[in-house]
Amino acid sequence: MKVKFTNIGVFVFMRKIPSLVAILFVVSAFSIPASGSQGKTNANAFWPGGGFSNSKYSKLTYSTSNAVDRLGYSRYVDDAVNEFDSISDANIGFRKLSSGDGEMLSIVMDEKNSSEYARDAFGIMIPFKIDPKTTSYERASNYETWAYAKIWLNDYMMKQHKFTSDERNKTTIHEIGHAFAMEHQYDGVKSVMVSGQISYPDLQQLDISNLQWKY
Repeated sequence: MKVKFTNIGVFVFMRKIPSLVAILFVVSAFSIPASGSQGKTNANAFWPGGGFSNSKYSKLTYSTSNAVDRLGYSRYVDDAVNEFDSISDANIGFRKLSSGDGEMLSIVMDEKNSSEYARDAFGIMIPFKIDPKTTSYERASNYETWAYAKIWLNDYMMKQHKFTSDERNKTTIHEIGHAFAMEHQYDGVKSVMVSGQISYPDLQQLDISNLQWKY
């Protein structure tokens, strides 16, 4: 989020008159962007300590639900995967599995705005870890190593807000970006990691540079 500070230039003109009145002139008032408005870079662009181990991103296994194909989102997932996979100087790769075959990342749909996690969001990525006592998945924080992550794309909300194809594509890339432990970028920055309804159909240079730095 961009924070605005008001900078007020003050010019005080003192004139020697019987009452020695000081006259205050406010000569300018303007806003300047908050520090960091050029975007988070390198370590600042990622959740510290979060994500899969770096080596796993060289062959990130993923699956998509039947609804992803049925609702036409497979094109957005394929485009997003190709975007990440084609980054030069980054050890990033994907391998698609069938659901339930031990994939690290699952991509599913919320069709009725009813899922536990994605309700009222355009999309969301939730990480999980393995509970050592039960060996089942439990919710993980963004700031620890993950064993599994799940992305919900909320078709209901995107229809309600009349998303274009570019906006749906951006949302898909954005959520997969979270699976790479990428944080939200500041509003107004040219990045797919800015939150909200934005038409960036591709990874932007800031995103690519950050991924190259980490992976």
